[in-house]
Amino acid sequence: AIQKQKRDAIKEQMCAQKNKKYDCKLFTQQIVLPNRSVREWVNQPHFDFDKKNELLLNIKDVLKNCKQKKEIPVKEKHKDAVIKAFALPITISNRPSWIIIHETKWHEIKIYGISDSEHIFQK
Repeated sequence: AIQKQKRDAIKEQMCAQKNKKYDCKLFTQQIVLPNRSVREWVNQPHFDFDKKNELLLNIKDVLKNCKQKKEIPVKEKHKDAVIKAFALPITISNRPSWIIIHETKWHEIKIYGISDSEHIFQK
């Protein structure tokens, strides 16, 4: 119950922010964080669920400190809207995780979610 309260508080706080756009030197334009992606992020399973969700509150600094991006396959369910997908490697609790970024057909760069699964690199 406490974990759900924490998650809901983070979701509420992030969804209340308008025009969530962030700088990341790996991309030529700002990265957008839609409310739909906030919901995706906070519900995503993860080995350190709370830390993963708390990271969202510091996403501005996290993106600023990302040093590399790796192109990953676009999932079939996203093919209508997404041209390219990228994984930005980060570390949570001394283990690898990846912020998933989508480049859309309408030239928007947006955060899609987060994963701790290496399956994101497979077709």
